Amino acid sequence: MHRQLRYIASQILHGRKDLEPLGRSWVNQFLSRQEGLGVKIGKRIASARLNGANPENINRFFNNYDSVSWIKPENTWNADEAGIMEGYGLNSLVIGSDEGSRKYTVLKGNQERAWVILVEAISAVGETLTPCIVFKGKAVQQQWFKDNFNEKWLFAISQNRWISNALALEWLQRVFIPETAPTDPSEARLLIVDGHSSHATPEFIWECFQNNIFLLFLPAHTSHVLQPLDLGVFSALKAAYRRHLERLDEMLDSTTIGKANFLECYAKARKEALTAKNIKSGFRAPGIYPLNRRKVLLSSQVIATAKAPSTP
Repeated sequence: MHRQLRYIASQILHGRKDLEPLGRSWVNQFLSRQEGLGVKIGKRIASARLNGANPENINRFFNNYDSVSWIKPENTWNADEAGIMEGYGLNSLVIGSDEGSRKYTVLKGNQERAWVILVEAISAVGETLTPCIVFKGKAVQQQWFKDNFNEKWLFAISQNRWISNALALEWLQRVFIPETAPTDPSEARLLIVDGHSSHATPEFIWECFQNNIFLLFLPAHTSHVLQPLDLGVFSALKAAYRRHLERLDEMLDSTTIGKANFLECYAKARKEALTAKNIKSGFRAPGIYPLNRRKVLLSSQVIATAKAPSTP
């Protein structure tokens, strides 16, 4: 931005036949003279997200939510998938000789890049469900699990590392429906999901209808401002996982992390990150619970789209 400002100012001066170069401190001096003008860090965001998170889409989502906001918070759930590396290469500081011209030293270590898909679900009152762990492969193998691993999670296999329609339906039938069943069978449930095709199949929708589950879809490219899991859980979960993976990597040196150690680290990370505090914060941040649509509408990431001028 400084370079662009200098360039424009130079072009203006050249147009006035002033060919003297600008001083090194010209930009800072210019900004100090302009009241109300300052410098901020520019945070890059995908154009699709920038265009998707507009007031029209946000209001449309909350208008739909208003029609089901009577559903109890303990029956209000958000589910989503996240990808994470089975192994994660981390740089770290090393104490050693300062001889040599290089500013770094090479470390031997694990550089696994196997991709794992995680399916998590959280409620507006701070509860969570059994996670679904999706590995790439042909079949789940017993050697992936340590003898002391006792988590009763749902494990699945995907050939292309993504959630298929069949996997989404299996998760709905085996995890969501039985684990969120209300004490009163007449009570409805709300499931907030993104618009991924696996959530919109006739089979998935029919299963929800049969079990008195209302589906509420997030508008495209708005998960970064509307989805509770993105706003309160996933970043903390991945950070905790990487911390445990780094500690394990330090102890094992170059030993391949593998699926067994991945599961051990992820189990520890879940206990740290999927707390009631983080989950409730995720629902509060977009104004879903407690209900407050103004909270997200006032977000700096929600930008009104410019309307094209109408032809007279």
